[in-house]
Amino acid sequence: MRAAIRTVIVQWFFVAVIAASQVVSVRAEQSVTFDTRPVTSARAGAVYIYDAGARTIDGSAVQYSLQHGPAGMTVDARTGAVRWTPASAGNYSIGIRGEMVNDPAKSTVQEWSVEVVASMQTGIAIDPLSFSMMCRGESISVGYTATGSFVAGNVFILQLSDKDGSFDEGFRNLASVSSTASGTITAMIPKDVSAGDGYRLRVISSNPVFIGSDNGSDLAVEIPPVATIVVDDGSSYGYGIIGNETMLLGNSISFIADSNMFITDTLSYAWDFGDDASPATSNVRDPGSVTYSALGRKTVTLTVTSAGGCSSETKLYVDVISNTISIPADAIVIQGDSAFHWDSRVPHGAFIWVCPGGILRIDAAAGSAAVICVEAGGAVSMVGTGYFEKVYMKAGASLSSGVEWGNGLVVCEEGAGITGNSGVLSKVVASPVVFDYTDAPVGGCPSLAPYQKRIPDDVLMVRGAQTSGESQKEFWVRNGGVLEAAGDGNTYIADAGARVVATGNSATVYLKNGSSFEARGGSGHRIFYEPDAVIADAGAESGLFPGSELTYLYQGKVTGVRNEEALMESRDLEVLPNPAGEVVTVRHERTGSVIRRLEVHDAVGRLVREEPVMLHQGESGSLSLAGLVPGVYYVRASGEGVVLVKKVIVQ
Repeated sequence: MRAAIRTVIVQWFFVAVIAASQVVSVRAEQSVTFDTRPVTSARAGAVYIYDAGARTIDGSAVQYSLQHGPAGMTVDARTGAVRWTPASAGNYSIGIRGEMVNDPAKSTVQEWSVEVVASMQTGIAIDPLSFSMMCRGESISVGYTATGSFVAGNVFILQLSDKDGSFDEGFRNLASVSSTASGTITAMIPKDVSAGDGYRLRVISSNPVFIGSDNGSDLAVEIPPVATIVVDDGSSYGYGIIGNETMLLGNSISFIADSNMFITDTLSYAWDFGDDASPATSNVRDPGSVTYSALGRKTVTLTVTSAGGCSSETKLYVDVISNTISIPADAIVIQGDSAFHWDSRVPHGAFIWVCPGGILRIDAAAGSAAVICVEAGGAVSMVGTGYFEKVYMKAGASLSSGVEWGNGLVVCEEGAGITGNSGVLSKVVASPVVFDYTDAPVGGCPSLAPYQKRIPDDVLMVRGAQTSGESQKEFWVRNGGVLEAAGDGNTYIADAGARVVATGNSATVYLKNGSSFEARGGSGHRIFYEPDAVIADAGAESGLFPGSELTYLYQGKVTGVRNEEALMESRDLEVLPNPAGEVVTVRHERTGSVIRRLEVHDAVGRLVREEPVMLHQGESGSLSLAGLVPGVYYVRASGEGVVLVKKVIVQ
């Protein structure tokens, strides 16, 4: 049953009649108008609620009164809140007067009727809502109370009115539950719903068919703000878009939040910059510079929330890369003065090393994800279509990109030349770009040699005279150490004053000035050495790679220590007192020997203290142990042709 609504408006008019054929001008004086829709259904014994609201043209205050209505009904004179508990079923006529406080003669009466059903009859009512505003695209939970009998298989449906509160046309079915009793329906506000503040909710049933009363007051629907991340290079990433940025480890990157809402001070911001970021989070629009402590892909998340509580989220990937790249043993080498033309697609994931004077021409490389390192004087020319993961360029290298589509990253030094369709490439300038030649192909670029060697954590450290038959191991021979090794495929890293004798094959050898290497029957070695290193016999089919300086990259985390001499104490060395405090006296009685270096090693052979000395037979010197953690240590005294060891306990 649809209730009849009648509004009586008391108005004052000023009418001026100029002539019979002339226009009549009518000017309306102040009036009062109700802009709320009455609740037209109720249940006997249940509280009836309707929040009436009227307005005036000039915004002056309105006061309310009950014009007529059933016994027990009240209306709040200031707010227009109507309250009533009907005692029995029936149809009741109601009228509410709204009048201007400063001119009671100007008023409006809103009239309607309420159909009250018996308390045991079927009914569906929306429970009190915890919200008055709904966000488009987000979910709501609505409780409802169902009275009466519902048949098995009944479905309760939550409906949203049009923006004017009408369920006649334009309403939406939001969600449903199969039930015969009271409950809760969770639904999402459709993303295409218009913004407005006159919406209503109601629940209907399918068996029996019954239309429940609406929630009794207007609800607003708000469009969430659009979150956008702007990076300081001018790129931006908006709502629902995941983009990519690249930065060098040690550099910083700056972000700022943007939105489709122009009044940004009504928004709140929540940043999460991902793993090992500093700062890790922020709640301001412009969080400033962000740094990362480790390599890898980081995820930056921005959530923007309006004053009404509606929010949106967007993400951005940041790839933190190093300015150092290792050239692998299987790299494809482009060398010589003539152009090297690639006639087919580059193999997927290929690593290409372009030497000085080398030219790499690529006609088609779609999907290759290749990595290219270009030395000074080397050149790369891309034509057609293609995709490359990374290109690393030294100063003096050149890249001409004519690809029609694709993307890639160029990490280059200042002075590297990039021409052509560079719009498909992202560029990061690094100073310097470092090529690690440790594992580079033998004889790769003739003018270059691997001048760096990373010492792994599990290296086998050699002090004194040692022998080994192991293969595929890495040995670090320290000053004064001598290693005779018969295994194949080993790596020997020699300090100044170290000696390596290899009877096995296919070793990789690194020799500092003052060290020596001898191949006794072995062959196929790769030998990288400083000018004053001694190579007594390189072995057959071996490659020699001289360099002005070798750099050993050592993190100080060696665990696989080969230091058997530390277990054999020397009778000719005396360390007092023992147990020791912060200082000990060291004295030796080795005939004809001169001790030139004192070292302290912990129980697993790690060097923790060292000091140059000059001690002849019978002479004493002091050695500081201050700051060492209490435990077992070994004092090692070494000189030309002599190594003496003594265990000492530090208290």
